[in-house]
Amino acid sequence: MPEKYRPHFWVVGAVLSLFLAWVIYTPIPFTALKVAAVASALLLFVGVGLAFKPGKWLCLGVSIPLLLCALWPASKPDSSQLRAHYLAALVAYQGTPYVWGGENGRGLDCSGLMRRAMIDALISQGWHDHNPALWREATSVWWHDCSASAMKSGYNGYIEPLFPAKNLNALDTTRLRGGDLAITQSGVHVLAFVGGKTWIQADPNLANGGDKVIQTTAPTKNGWFTQRVQICRWKNLS
Repeated sequence: MPEKYRPHFWVVGAVLSLFLAWVIYTPIPFTALKVAAVASALLLFVGVGLAFKPGKWLCLGVSIPLLLCALWPASKPDSSQLRAHYLAALVAYQGTPYVWGGENGRGLDCSGLMRRAMIDALISQGWHDHNPALWREATSVWWHDCSASAMKSGYNGYIEPLFPAKNLNALDTTRLRGGDLAITQSGVHVLAFVGGKTWIQADPNLANGGDKVIQTTAPTKNGWFTQRVQICRWKNLS
């Protein structure tokens, strides 16, 4: 890069870096922000390669493992291990504030909790099994935002319906596996089964002890436990 352009590179690089930090920090990265974040990362990557001689080698060193991750053949993960990672990730977010549209540790909504925990579980299992295909799947789940209603409809083939239930208070939980989802008939809320008769949810209702991620054991007066639900399961946990 010509010397006269270097000051401009530093300014643009600083702005893009601050923007990326903000996107990571904010709990509500809408699709437009995700697109802008990916574009900013690519611009920084190319800029580093053009601005500095060692930068070309740095970019090459980063590109090779990224390319391997993108092309590495997929292998089926152990569903029981992935379920354990998923349950651990769900519980780790207990107490996180409820934020509509949120999908990270700064704030979560009901479907955001389910997706964020699956992203974390896929990343962890990918490291454990040396299986980059799981990182690709985690990226896809991150990229494709969804509502509880979309989960009820299958969420791009990631989720499968199991059976309807009158309500969670009366549900026979021996039919469930950890990580199974209960989506209200209205499609406005989703909870995840963590074992026993206990469910975890990002509950927006302060009267339920919510406005944050909480665990609730049936039977309870929590209003979500008295509604008709559709029981569903992540296909990779089947």
